[in-house]
Amino acid sequence: MNNLPPGYLTESDEMVLNVMALDCKLSIDLGTCNGRSAAILAHHSERVVTIDLFEDCEKIVNEGSRDHYKKLFEQSPHFYSEVEADLARFTNIEIIKAPTAKTALLFEDKSVDLVFFDADHSFTGVRSDYVAWLPKVKQGGKFLFHDATNDNWDVRTFCDQVMLSDNAVYEINVEITNSVIRVFKKM
Repeated sequence: MNNLPPGYLTESDEMVLNVMALDCKLSIDLGTCNGRSAAILAHHSERVVTIDLFEDCEKIVNEGSRDHYKKLFEQSPHFYSEVEADLARFTNIEIIKAPTAKTALLFEDKSVDLVFFDADHSFTGVRSDYVAWLPKVKQGGKFLFHDATNDNWDVRTFCDQVMLSDNAVYEINVEITNSVIRVFKKM
């Protein structure tokens, strides 16, 4: 996959996204940033919807995430327009500029094959997204959490405390080393 948008995924993370998106009809990408994860998902999914606050980053709870995005937007004041233009070559990607949890209301229950969580990295933000998107995911659908092996983010804590005790899902060992993505499957 050449000519992908820039991003913060490792080669191992990209492999996980490629493998998990195989044969998906609808994949949801929470946290568009530059659009790299959406572009990767688009290679194997019939349809990808990528959702982000973009320049409206004051709503991000996690201070580290909020500061990171503020810097991005200061460097590029028309960030959303640039990402939209870059992703326009993918006819199966739709971009929604809105809060990630609230956007779940636009989708029918049990209509989604895969959700990639890479938006607000706070415990509250991840939990809000998970609660909103859980009913939208089909039986056998997948939840992928970026930065879930990194102690610097609350994503790991969320996966350890909530996901591992949730009877609606179970963790999949993807056996791709150095990836910071953890994968759970809905029962």
